[in-house]
Amino acid sequence: NEKNVATTIRRLEEGRDSGDVKLIKVKQSKDDKRFKHIWLSAKGKALVKRL
Repeated sequence: NEKNVATTIRRLEEGRDSGDVKLIKVKQSKDDKRFKHIWLSAKGKALVKRL
């Protein structure tokens, strides 16, 4: 559900549950404040490559 997704995104952004490693970046959309843009941080990309 939406609450679970929001909680998971917040944890990935803050680095919780991953040893303070911030795996994603989040930015509010300039065009529509209801939306957020989400992408992998450099450390998130490095983790994906290792997988």
